[in-house]
Amino acid sequence: MYKLSVKKHNKRMKLYKMGMNDNEIGEKVFRNALTIFKWRKTNNLKAVPKKAWNKGTKSLYQAWNKGLTKETDIRIKKYAKALTNRKFSKHVRKKISKSLLGKYTGKNNWNYKGGRKYGNTLKWDKIRKIILKRDKHKCRNCGSRKNLHVHHMIPDRIRSHPEYMCLPTSFVFDKPVWFVTLCISCHSSVGKMMDKMIYSIRKENRKKLRGKN
Repeated sequence: MYKLSVKKHNKRMKLYKMGMNDNEIGEKVFRNALTIFKWRKTNNLKAVPKKAWNKGTKSLYQAWNKGLTKETDIRIKKYAKALTNRKFSKHVRKKISKSLLGKYTGKNNWNYKGGRKYGNTLKWDKIRKIILKRDKHKCRNCGSRKNLHVHHMIPDRIRSHPEYMCLPTSFVFDKPVWFVTLCISCHSSVGKMMDKMIYSIRKENRKKLRGKN
């Protein structure tokens, strides 16, 4: 293993005591910040925070209200009055909350992505508890007890497939039989397998359709 000479070590220590960070020391000794970081860790030295590039420099644009008070300026007096006297009664507050109710929720929200059948619903929470209890809070694949997920064997993207559409209307997808407990790593691998399967089924169907035409 490469050992650092005493001379180089002392030089780095001198720069560190001067208050230089990893990047600054690296520039001086012609090494990258990572090597300096490793050297600092081996010597149990604390990190020096980076200095702000604009520390001590004056801004080009001065704030319009700098040094002004309520007594000296009319504009500030107006703004202060408007803010301090802005107190709504309970009746007005109720009106405001009613007017905003449902305005930014569900489909009206800018983050809305089509909604989810499972997730934060009470029904899903009940199913999840039942499945975890049944599987004794263990992954059915590897036996892990950490980061457990409840996996649906027939997810939404497969349920819309014609093969499953042929099933009778009385068929229930939400029965505990169709759920299984998996850990996060097993769940991701199963998800990838599912995606491959769906892709292959769709590819075959496209070929069949092309053959008919």
